[in-house]
Amino acid sequence: MEISKPTIHLDFSGEKWTNNYPVTISGFVSDQQYVHQIQINQIKIPIESARKKISFKKMLYLNDGKHHIHINAQNLMGGRSEKKCLVYVDRSGPMIIIKQYQPGERLAGQLMDQSNEYRLFVNETEIAVSSGEIVDFEYLVAIQRYVLKHAKQFKVMEKKDLDVILEELIQSSEKPESCIFLPEFHIFHGYIQKASTIFLYMKLTDKVGEVIDIAFESFSSEQLYPKLDKVISPFMDKLINQHPLQGVIVDIKGDQYVLNIGSAVGVDFTCEFKVQGIKDDVKLAVESISEHSCIVKSDENKFQLRKGLQVFSVKGIVEKGQ
Repeated sequence: MEISKPTIHLDFSGEKWTNNYPVTISGFVSDQQYVHQIQINQIKIPIESARKKISFKKMLYLNDGKHHIHINAQNLMGGRSEKKCLVYVDRSGPMIIIKQYQPGERLAGQLMDQSNEYRLFVNETEIAVSSGEIVDFEYLVAIQRYVLKHAKQFKVMEKKDLDVILEELIQSSEKPESCIFLPEFHIFHGYIQKASTIFLYMKLTDKVGEVIDIAFESFSSEQLYPKLDKVISPFMDKLINQHPLQGVIVDIKGDQYVLNIGSAVGVDFTCEFKVQGIKDDVKLAVESISEHSCIVKSDENKFQLRKGLQVFSVKGIVEKGQ
């Protein structure tokens, strides 16, 4: 009879990165000639009786660093097999080096970690970074602050794929780029630096990626931040004026109307709405707001509006007091 060799399966593939203490090594061994013995780093796993398939789980107390793990198995006929794996224990976290910081404007630095994988958050916003033991990151705080100040319904998020936009603008080194996701439109913004010149760009597209407008300005490092408004303002004006908030009257409470949009999309007490399809200048002022709805009241008592009518904002969302 031919003697078989046990097959060793681990619950993870490739290398294992962990910050756990202890570290769990688990899996199972199978063999038609009955698994008789399992060892992990020469430590025997207790087995009550030989079986064709036996699961194993071992807690190893490993220090930080790289560890070679050996799993050995044997069947009743003496057939043996071995499986090796690498376990990296990293409980220290990445090193963050701040190279440049301009309060309220710009943050730049490096991340260093043997894991080569990072998730970076600045002010609760995730910043796209590449993989590698040492990677650069950049965060243009001023752009996010300006957008949130002038159009609160827009959400700032990171866009990780830069290739298409960078090729359209200039052949140079890549930098992280942000994407502000709108109901139907996206603003892509970022910058490329060559020597002492910084190229700052913004691109407005529709939801399928067709370019609607683009701005592309070059500055010296000293000039950039005072001129951010020059690049950003036209985009904000276009979005607020040409693409207002839209909603529907879903309920009527006396002389008040309930709309199906609320603070989640940027409604605040500075908003005013008009009813689509009504020629008369009827404006609806916001009385109260919840996350997904708001209550508005008409400034004209002679009109009784009905459910299902569409409304749109006629006033940009700006901070109170402006």
